Amino acid sequence: MDTIQDSKRHFVRSGAFCFTTHVHYVVAFIIWRVTCIADNIIQMLFDIVQKHYVQ
Repeated sequence: MDTIQDSKRHFVRSGAFCFTTHVHYVVAFIIWRVTCIADNIIQMLFDIVQKHYVQ
């Protein structure tokens, strides 16, 4: 009985750990993608503004 409870608890803990680590990676990836896209958009806007005001 005790071993079943222990294995269950261990499984839940490792599952939660696995889940949190993957969430961490996903969040980091999303932030990285968003910053990349934002950087590209800022670069595009900067180019447009430069073209408009340089001429």
